[in-house]
Amino acid sequence: MPAIRPPDRPRSEGEPTPPPRNPRQGPPTGEFRPPVWPEDSTGDLSRAERAERRTGEFRAPERHTGEIRNTGEIRNTGAIRNTGEIRDTGQFQRPARPPAPALSPVPPPRGAGRRPWVWLVGAAVIVLLVGAVFVIGWVRAGSPQAAGNEASTSTAPEAGENGGGMGEVDPNAGLGAGPSGSASASKNPSAAAKSTANIPGRVPGGFPGPGSTGVPGGTTLTAYSGPCTIDKDNTVIDSKTVNCDLGIKAKNVKIQKSKINGAVVLDTDQSGSGSWSYTLSDSEVDAGTRQNAAVSYGNMTIIRSNIHGGQTSVQCGESGSYCTIQDSWLHGQRIPDNANWHLGGLLSNGGHNIRVKHNTIVCDAPVNSAGEGCTGDLNLFGDFAVISDVVVDSNFLGANTGSSYCLYGGDTKSKPYPNANKVQIINNVFALGTNKKCAAYGAVAGFNVNGSGNVWHNNTWEDGTPVNPEN
Repeated sequence: MPAIRPPDRPRSEGEPTPPPRNPRQGPPTGEFRPPVWPEDSTGDLSRAERAERRTGEFRAPERHTGEIRNTGEIRNTGAIRNTGEIRDTGQFQRPARPPAPALSPVPPPRGAGRRPWVWLVGAAVIVLLVGAVFVIGWVRAGSPQAAGNEASTSTAPEAGENGGGMGEVDPNAGLGAGPSGSASASKNPSAAAKSTANIPGRVPGGFPGPGSTGVPGGTTLTAYSGPCTIDKDNTVIDSKTVNCDLGIKAKNVKIQKSKINGAVVLDTDQSGSGSWSYTLSDSEVDAGTRQNAAVSYGNMTIIRSNIHGGQTSVQCGESGSYCTIQDSWLHGQRIPDNANWHLGGLLSNGGHNIRVKHNTIVCDAPVNSAGEGCTGDLNLFGDFAVISDVVVDSNFLGANTGSSYCLYGGDTKSKPYPNANKVQIINNVFALGTNKKCAAYGAVAGFNVNGSGNVWHNNTWEDGTPVNPEN
């Protein structure tokens, strides 16, 4: 066996050269270095030992013969201690490592795991919710119901009393001079009811509406090329689109299954008008925005027609011989935003021989920015003659909290002709509306149950409860 030399002794001549140091071990420091165990005691290094010398790693031998060899530099026959121990079994055990200290979790990078689109969607939802709250508040502030409720808490004036605002019940005020030349009457009765129209939004079953009035389905309309002033007796306008106002100056004129984009007028104040007459049936009249009626003024029969536009849908003048409206739909009046007009579904400022049977009548225009709008659905006033011989039977009167009353019965003490007679209001149905009163102040004003020949019978709310003649 070659001699063992101390690490710092000079090497003698002929002494074997030790293997090169592992660069990782650094220069000799005198500290203890673990021995390398041979494969056996013959003195030859095994392949594992040579690998260990190359890598500088210590590998415990599988077995030993009781002596320790460490490349010839250090020989120790006893136990070797470093930080562990060598047991008598000859196997080396590494010392147990102390437990690693608990580490607090590392927070993820800002934004890790988050999805930017989630934030965008959340922000959009918040904006929509805030906008919805704002819109709901704004709508409620100016809604028909709110305005109607405000109006319902005020004190209703007596029908026909002067003094402005709702005190004057004459709906013809502001109607202006139409073909009859009638002057305007008094102030707007609807000025205090500043709300938009508030109607049921439907026509009850059995009453005329969009499905049972106007041009029948399947009708083919062609352009009307005839004159706009009809002065030939027995003229028939059938299945036409008419784009002008039709002035009737002949008798027995028939307008049927046609669409009139304009008004239809028979001026009963003109000379010779007593012999003129016309029938409007199964037709639609769209009078647009104008300060007179869509269909007027007398010697006329209206059947199954859809009439809208104008300041009032139908007006029966005081000079007409008769005025009949049946199975028709009167609605959709129009007013400019700053106009001082008074609107209605059906109006007479004095007349007789008026028959209004089984119609749907509603003044549904909203109050404009000037505080003007609907007077009522059906308005009878003694402005230019006595209201006499009128039958209002089996109609549906729609609700609008922007109107003063839904029906005026012709008896108004402030009018030149204050006392109506022979007025029969029977079998009609009044819509309740959002304030349960049909209009701002109630369903009916100006009807005198004690007037000569006047009859109030079987008029009900839409829920079947009775409507009294004064509310």
